[in-house]
Amino acid sequence: MFSDPVFARLLPIALTDRGVILQQYAEALIANLPRHIAERELAVIHKRLAYPGDHLHLQMNTKAMGPGNVVSVIIKSEQVTECFSAFGRRGTPAERVGDEVVIQVQRYINAEVPVGLHLADQLLIPVALAGCGEFVTLKPSMHTTTNMSVISKFMLVSFTTTEIGPDAWRINLN
Repeated sequence: MFSDPVFARLLPIALTDRGVILQQYAEALIANLPRHIAERELAVIHKRLAYPGDHLHLQMNTKAMGPGNVVSVIIKSEQVTECFSAFGRRGTPAERVGDEVVIQVQRYINAEVPVGLHLADQLLIPVALAGCGEFVTLKPSMHTTTNMSVISKFMLVSFTTTEIGPDAWRINLN
């Protein structure tokens, strides 16, 4: 399909099992905001995901241009590392921000898939460039299905999505 030598070296992606979860931890980053905001976000994660204290990390940045905060949960498995994030917004309680990331993590863990929603979007182009490949993810978002459609128009490839379990879908290149 492509004559450029780089494409000849691309290997197909086959990410159908995440393997055993090896490590999970949370990080809250705040910039020019009170420390208690990050502490409250991490408290939600501690309570709802039962992460021990040494798996909860807080970083403060007092040199940023403006205020802001993000809380992330990182899950390292044998085959893949996934990151889930939620961003603080003016007027939104820290507990709600913590809940947002917990909901993402619980959905991912319960579905027993290796690929989360945002990584699914990112894997589509490498799969298309390699000319074949597949991965298992959560039910594709509208963003993912739109990306598949756009990539298909530019590269003349075709993706297939197949539901294989509760909130588990296989995406492969035909």
